[in-house]
Amino acid sequence: MNDHMLIAVGERHPLAAIIALNDGMRAAYHPSGINLIIVMDPQSEADVKSFREDGMKFGLIRLRGGYAWLLRTGIATLDAPYSPLIEAAGQRHLPWRTDDTTPESRAAVHLHLIDGKGIARALKMVTVSPQFTRMLERLHFEAQETAIDPALWNAEIAKFSQRFPTPNAALKAAVVVCKGGD
Repeated sequence: MNDHMLIAVGERHPLAAIIALNDGMRAAYHPSGINLIIVMDPQSEADVKSFREDGMKFGLIRLRGGYAWLLRTGIATLDAPYSPLIEAAGQRHLPWRTDDTTPESRAAVHLHLIDGKGIARALKMVTVSPQFTRMLERLHFEAQETAIDPALWNAEIAKFSQRFPTPNAALKAAVVVCKGGD
């Protein structure tokens, strides 16, 4: 990825060519922050308004070799398994220098709502709590210390999906939860 993504509501999302455009969520780490890309199709104007205006609830679940992002918005509850080990070598780090963080530091999360054609419908940025940020750092570093290849990661995702058949079920078992802006 480039260092900066220019995203405009109503235009094709710059990552639309490389992500699956079926309903769901994908986590992508970028120098400017963490991006959660949410694909929903179809979307009503009420869905877009709810996404922009309603609160967000975040959670994390520990997985072998990674973790799963959990997100509840006013329109859906979603999950996105993530492993730094399946990223390119230069993309395996968090978007901030952990030696610069303090116990009160908060991670920024950029939310991108796009439709099935790859068009950006809404953009939002929120921060997560310091406790959430510290747990994210811990899970990220634990994942980097685990030897896992793509086949094992796919098996771990399958186990996660069996254990938690819905994102709501996973959110109830999250190791940390916070509201966006906490």
